[in-house]
Amino acid sequence: MYTLRVDPVGTVTGTVSIQLYGFSDVTGTIVPGGAPVNASLSLPGQNGNFMFTGTAGQQVSAVMTAVSPSTFGNSWYLTILRPDGTQLASAFICCGYASDFLNTVTLPADGMYTLRVDPAGTLTGTVAVRLTSP
Repeated sequence: MYTLRVDPVGTVTGTVSIQLYGFSDVTGTIVPGGAPVNASLSLPGQNGNFMFTGTAGQQVSAVMTAVSPSTFGNSWYLTILRPDGTQLASAFICCGYASDFLNTVTLPADGMYTLRVDPAGTLTGTVAVRLTSP
């Protein structure tokens, strides 16, 4: 049994509405230089995680394009995670733009990397992500 606690600060009072979402992140694979992959994120808090095999010294960059809605209403993050799960590089897009570009990075080691799509807050939508290897 879990408890969701609302704890107002100081003397703040009022009424809140709470909705709890249960979901799984969208997962899949992506190939450097391959076709774009769609990430349909329909629930607040949901991320897209796309795995790819990388080699030490390989250079990659990524593009994220809004599909639905056709522009980004607020911050969306595009991140490459190292095989150990730590962040290697990140970019974000905000407020009316249609695409985001994560500049070229050099992979430090051989292994399985993750390209993560992370909409901020309660944002949802569908984006196309493409991993390039210049």
